[in-house]
Amino acid sequence: MSPLLRLDGLHVTLNVDGERRPVLHDVSLDVGAGEAVGLVGESGSGKSMTVRSVLRVLPGGAETSGRIDFDGADVLSMSAKDLRRFRSHEVAVIHQDPRAAINPVSTVGDFLVEALVANHDEGVRQARALVQRILSDVGIPDASRRMRQYPHELSGGLLQRVVIAAAIAVRPRMILADEPTTALDVTTQSEVMGILDEMRREHGLAMLFITHDLELAGAVCDRIAVMYAGSIVEESRPQALEDRPRHPYSRLLLDSRPRIDRVADRLEVIPGRPISAFEVGSGCALAPRCPYAEPQCTATAPALRPIGSGQVRCHRSEELESVLRRSGTEVRDV
Repeated sequence: MSPLLRLDGLHVTLNVDGERRPVLHDVSLDVGAGEAVGLVGESGSGKSMTVRSVLRVLPGGAETSGRIDFDGADVLSMSAKDLRRFRSHEVAVIHQDPRAAINPVSTVGDFLVEALVANHDEGVRQARALVQRILSDVGIPDASRRMRQYPHELSGGLLQRVVIAAAIAVRPRMILADEPTTALDVTTQSEVMGILDEMRREHGLAMLFITHDLELAGAVCDRIAVMYAGSIVEESRPQALEDRPRHPYSRLLLDSRPRIDRVADRLEVIPGRPISAFEVGSGCALAPRCPYAEPQCTATAPALRPIGSGQVRCHRSEELESVLRRSGTEVRDV
């Protein structure tokens, strides 16, 4: 069965101070219908730019090559009319900051109803009944009263639930969730992600989930793609990534996580600094930071290739298999 969303060799360059600079390089990723795929990596790795590419909302002057297919349709060649329909019917976006996603001068009810009436030919009465029911489904008590309130009257957690309701209400086939819990406290994060995952499964939606949090991605995603310097360096199922990472960057990310079940003298940090796609030379992007780099790593860029049930972009993956299984963090059990 063909994937619902397929990115194949996606390249994106931007014009910065009169110079063309790549921000995404050879990004290839599939998301099946009803499947949740997590995209993880440090800030600047290209996660949000990937989502913007899918929506075709890149900065002016951006140049894109490769393919983005949604259910067989080429997103990059869509007409303005087809693109509007794609954005309003096929995909829904959940952003980091719910206050930036909601019209501050509209009531919650008017905000939710507007999209349904404008894009889905719903009558106002039917639309209001639908969104009130969905607000209740996403855990907002006294939904009829909340619909009469303005965004500034709701907490961040309630507002993110409103945004989830807005995404579900338009009956999309896929949700693009760009770090939807970053602005929330830890307890509210857990509640909101539980609701989002429940709604996604109930409605059979695909999801591309952008996050820094490997633990969270592992809890809600069927597969995880690890991104570095504008490229995907590993793709695997969550448990396989946890137990048997195949790329040194994945191992470094896993080792740098704080753990609640152990005590460490210090947290591990990844040496050096993350680089942007335009800084990558002729070899592996991670080579300057990788403890396992050899001359071939700096001379030739590795291709993304199948390995086991996933994919990896590393010359030495098989050779390093036993080393990467072990955590580099010295800890003692509590």
